[in-house]
Amino acid sequence: MVFDDPAAMSVGTPLVTVLVLSYNGRKYLDACLHSVLDQDLPHEQYEILVVDNASTDGSADYVAAQYPQVRLIRHERNLGVDEGLNRVAPIGRGRYAAYISQDVVVHRHWLSALVEAMDSDPKARLVTSNIYFSWWPEFKGNDRIGWPERAYVCDLTGYGVLDYYSMPLAESSTPIPVLAADTAASMIDSRLLQELGYVLDEDFFMYGDVIDLCLRINSMRLKVLFVPGSIAYNSSDWELKLNRRTLLKALRSSRNNLLAFCKVSYPGEFLAMLPRLLLGHVHRGGQHGLSPWRNLLYSVAAFPVAILGLVLAVAHLPRMQSKRRLALQKRTMPRGWLVERLRRPGWQPDPRVWLAHTHDPAPLREGRRPSQGDYGQPSGG
Repeated sequence: MVFDDPAAMSVGTPLVTVLVLSYNGRKYLDACLHSVLDQDLPHEQYEILVVDNASTDGSADYVAAQYPQVRLIRHERNLGVDEGLNRVAPIGRGRYAAYISQDVVVHRHWLSALVEAMDSDPKARLVTSNIYFSWWPEFKGNDRIGWPERAYVCDLTGYGVLDYYSMPLAESSTPIPVLAADTAASMIDSRLLQELGYVLDEDFFMYGDVIDLCLRINSMRLKVLFVPGSIAYNSSDWELKLNRRTLLKALRSSRNNLLAFCKVSYPGEFLAMLPRLLLGHVHRGGQHGLSPWRNLLYSVAAFPVAILGLVLAVAHLPRMQSKRRLALQKRTMPRGWLVERLRRPGWQPDPRVWLAHTHDPAPLREGRRPSQGDYGQPSGG
């Protein structure tokens, strides 16, 4: 790990350290960094670290030349998301550590909204943004000043996979406790490292790591909050091709998702959830904007992949036993809490912010391309 500007380490103590993980994403970096540098939070209250995972497209050199106000850290090899972020976490000087993907552009109020949400609840440890994907109408224009009409609340469905629920958005919309969420634009409290023992599980490399982190937080009666007013736009190309690489990704995703639930559960609890979790892997085909026939092909292929993922998860269990023991030692939620949560996918830790009661939501399946005013019933329930 190499610092391009060691002298920057001596500059003041910010409230937030913003981490941007970069890997061969030079085409995204200007839009991403310009948006992070242009926040309504005073500049002295946050610092920006670009963490380059051994890019081969000149990303690191470009950041060093064009953004002298940004601290640049170069990894000597691609460490993946989890190890890449874990290694630099102790270097950040902020009380909070925010993270955004290199292909995300954020609203001017993005960071201050996350800080306000974290400060508003003493049990909050992870706060996540309202992320718009390119297939949603609000994405067009990447408005960084105004307010879209709708937010998309991310949470786990009854099948243990992430999905989105549409709700009206106002500048004053309050944070919503969720079981898990998309963390492509998010922020954690630095106390998490001490409370959990570690933050991201490097055995996952990617896929399932976010669900793992969120479940461990919730299992300790701490909170993951979705913040409607913290707006981000994800410009990733989410086209899913049915090929060998996709199947390998699906296999890793299935294995890791099962391990995440196993880690915070006793054997009887995990076995009670297992059928739903296996069906959830089939459900994921609808999350990538596939045409109906390609979604059908994905679903047909997904079930044997889910079974093989279960075999790999069982094989991996001995390696993760120490982390599982740690998670169960720290867990304070009663037996059966996660089983009940999957059986009641609309449940929220605080009934006052239960979506179905408070926000008159119109749920939307993740990844479906809606027409204006077309908001269907929640999927995966």
